[in-house]
Amino acid sequence: MIHLILDHLWQSTLCLGAAGALTGLLRDNGAAVRYRIWLAASVKFLLPFALLVWVGHLLVPARMTGIESPAPPIALLAQQVASPFATPFATPFVTSFDAASQPAQALGIRWLSAGEWAALIWALGVLLIAVRWWLRWHRLRGLVREARPLALESAPPVRVTTATLEPGLVGILKPVLLLPERLIDQLARGELESIVAHELAHLRRRDNLTFALHMVSEILFWFFPPIWWLGRRLLLERERACDEQVLTAGYDAQVYGEGILKVCRFYLPASPGWSAGAAGSDLRTRMSAILSGTRAARVTGAKRVLLITSLAAAVLAPLLFGTVSAPAAAVQDEGSSSTVTPQQILQRRYEQARPRTAIPFHPADFDRFAGYYLVPEVDQVLHVYRQDKQFFMQGSLGVAPVEIYPEGPKKFFAKVAPVQISFNLAPGGAVTGLVVHGGGLLTTLRKISAQRAREVHAELQERIKQDKPSPGTEAAARKLIETQEAGHPDYQEMVPNLAAMAQLQRTLMQRMFAALGPLRSLEFKKVAPTGLDTYQATFAHGTVKVVISPLTSDGKVAAFAIVPSAL
Repeated sequence: MIHLILDHLWQSTLCLGAAGALTGLLRDNGAAVRYRIWLAASVKFLLPFALLVWVGHLLVPARMTGIESPAPPIALLAQQVASPFATPFATPFVTSFDAASQPAQALGIRWLSAGEWAALIWALGVLLIAVRWWLRWHRLRGLVREARPLALESAPPVRVTTATLEPGLVGILKPVLLLPERLIDQLARGELESIVAHELAHLRRRDNLTFALHMVSEILFWFFPPIWWLGRRLLLERERACDEQVLTAGYDAQVYGEGILKVCRFYLPASPGWSAGAAGSDLRTRMSAILSGTRAARVTGAKRVLLITSLAAAVLAPLLFGTVSAPAAAVQDEGSSSTVTPQQILQRRYEQARPRTAIPFHPADFDRFAGYYLVPEVDQVLHVYRQDKQFFMQGSLGVAPVEIYPEGPKKFFAKVAPVQISFNLAPGGAVTGLVVHGGGLLTTLRKISAQRAREVHAELQERIKQDKPSPGTEAAARKLIETQEAGHPDYQEMVPNLAAMAQLQRTLMQRMFAALGPLRSLEFKKVAPTGLDTYQATFAHGTVKVVISPLTSDGKVAAFAIVPSAL
């Protein structure tokens, strides 16, 4: 999930930058226009592009082509720009070439623990900020209940409180104008009327509702500084927009400005939140705008066209991207072991990460899929089975089972990771194998008998018991490291899937090895429960763990990963 969150924040930040550029062009126009632009940027934090792209997918019927159709180059380019953390990998500290066959094993439980810590810290932050806002809201509601009504010609009810606070509009569904009693005595009639007009502008604009929307963004993304900066921009433009409405209604600018200054002198602490007040935002900027007498220009001509086009593009662009990158329907030969290109991996990663919905599925219909499937080139077994109404897949020797959910008659998906499996059927309907869709790869597994699965398990257990490296893995690992250090990886030493993944990560690997320095030693440690040989590689500036699969029959490497020992 981390790379999905990072991609979402990156996409939202791009929209925030675009909003900043638009508001800069519209600096001479009304604050209400700029406020709506900033509000749209805030809403983007609550609306992932992936959702709109998924809707775009639904608009295009599946293409039954018989082969996998690549997405247009513009779609791949847009994907790389919009999702840099999902392509190729989010972090330069953990590198796994073969994510399709061994994602969890390559990263290890310590990566999961780090993710759990991050989730815990995020949840605590959400709780603290939510409690803070709730306490403010609770305080305001208490003041409203204790306040006495005031007979004043106004759309919302007006109540007077003895508390020292800024005049403000409280509530969303049933707003109440709350005025401090001592402040009323200090304001002249014209000043009070202009302050009330300011609050009525908040009411017409529904500012408390939009404030609540942005507050949700602040709570969910409290750790992201731009979201707080955006909140300040919203506050500034909100108050300036109300100022403009007050002056447009004919109130005297001098009287109105003096009223705001009196409010500020009366109320020195910050606003308690959950209310739209007259004294909020940057006072110097607001007073300058009020007293200057300058009226904001209307948005016309080219600016209007630019504004409409930009806002439409923010919604239509991901929808269009979803239509042009809609994947081909699953077909019999999609698990082909032919050479895969880095561009295909990028496309598949996007497809594999899109939102999925489970469909009704009769449990008994799953029984024909249950059984054992042999992972090619690494001699491991994937067990697919059913427990009552739940469906699972499980790797060899103690790897935790993963529940899978139906999304089609013969295709299932996992929720814990962007991985799916689709089953291959013979002309008569018999299940011959399955295809694992994960990490941007399509890996075909052949269905085997229970007896053959036991034999593979026994062979793996014997390797683990002997705890000796497979022939050639040390030399292969050393060569892969040395060629990466030299900046000229030997892709001929790898199976096609691994070679394509290595090409995607070439720059990432070069940076990693440049930081580690020259290789000093490579020491065998153990055979992992997954059957991969584990080595400790010592470099001039650090030590990492290297895992590598037994070589294939033609001497190639099928799985290879480098994991910093700190993890």
